[in-house]
Amino acid sequence: EKYDFKVVTYANNNQSNISRETISSTLSLYPNSVTNLSASESTNSVTLNWTKPLGYIKSYKVYYKTASGSYSLYTTITTPNTTSYTCTGLSSGTKYSFKITTLGRNENYTSDATISRYTKPSAPTNYSIYCDDGQGRVKLKWTQPYGNAFDRVDVYIGSTKLGTVSTSVSSAGSTTYLFVDIPN
Repeated sequence: EKYDFKVVTYANNNQSNISRETISSTLSLYPNSVTNLSASESTNSVTLNWTKPLGYIKSYKVYYKTASGSYSLYTTITTPNTTSYTCTGLSSGTKYSFKITTLGRNENYTSDATISRYTKPSAPTNYSIYCDDGQGRVKLKWTQPYGNAFDRVDVYIGSTKLGTVSTSVSSAGSTTYLFVDIPN
């Protein structure tokens, strides 16, 4: 829309001799979208960070979904200077997509900024170590973590990597074994 603004100066309630000026400008009731959207993840949360857009901002709406779902509202942020938000209570090892909608006056909104991230997988549990046949090897046993965002488990002794077990989502919750040579 186009608005005409008139600027008039006064002194002691008297209008100045300076004539009125008309300024024509096109104002947008729609704020810009957030920019530089980035994310960092943990096992059960994703923190979103962005650059505040130009324009009047009434609020942000943060939506999320899993790979197989549709977007749902996670929260509405009513402090317009906010540039970060942490979505908690997420499942480990799961891909999430997030979108942020910026709302201006009269709930007018912009196009969305979107980003996808996997939460970190849980650590394996129920560790056991068994002695082997006397050839300097041990048998390690653990329960695979749940989640979709891992494809292997690395085994270390101190900072030395002993081996890798490739895994798949179908093996989550199952027991895994690995025979490893103990370094001298």
